[in-house]
Amino acid sequence: MRIFVTASLGLALLTTAITPALAARRPAVRAVVVQAVTRFQAADTDNSRSLSSDEWSAAGAKTEAFTLVDANANGAIGILELIKAALTRAFARAGAN
Repeated sequence: MRIFVTASLGLALLTTAITPALAARRPAVRAVVVQAVTRFQAADTDNSRSLSSDEWSAAGAKTEAFTLVDANANGAIGILELIKAALTRAFARAGAN
């Protein structure tokens, strides 16, 4: 539950602080965040509130992507890092269409 609250707070900050265009996409942003949180919770098998490279790989994610998502290079992926990566990917795809 704490992860979802943190993610919801992050979503609220993102949709109100960045741009009006992002706020207009709120349903799509919410869907990306909910999916990221759901995947994060499923992959965090030790309940440490971060994903190790082993948990990342066991979840079926590409090993080489771990370093890209681990923005602060601490060897673990936090929920906000995962949400940021998911939103970046979603917006990149939307821009390509």
